[in-house]
Amino acid sequence: GPIVVHYRFTQVWMNMNESPPEVRKRTWEKLHGIHAPTGLSVILKLRGLYVKIGQVLSARADFMPLQYVNCFMTLQDSVPPWPTKEAENIVREELQMSQGLNFDDVFESFGEALGSAST
Repeated sequence: GPIVVHYRFTQVWMNMNESPPEVRKRTWEKLHGIHAPTGLSVILKLRGLYVKIGQVLSARADFMPLQYVNCFMTLQDSVPPWPTKEAENIVREELQMSQGLNFDDVFESFGEALGSAST
């Protein structure tokens, strides 16, 4: 929400003021630098598919502003693992709801996560 509004407001403001190209470039670079860390925080909070999307975007310097690419690069190898109890609860619920299986009948143990990875 607020990030999109900030970008849109900036675009309208620069168009109304007929800002020259060098001012536009500096303005966009500053805006990207402000919002890239916020975007990363949102991705890390939402997790799952959003982390995967961030990973893909971090590899697309031809498509994404450099500030976002550099910020999202941490998603390649530095995503903290889910808390073990939370992951266990998700697996427990999904086994029961989708398969009608009891968690303890499927898993002998459920240890600490070693990291975050796609499944």
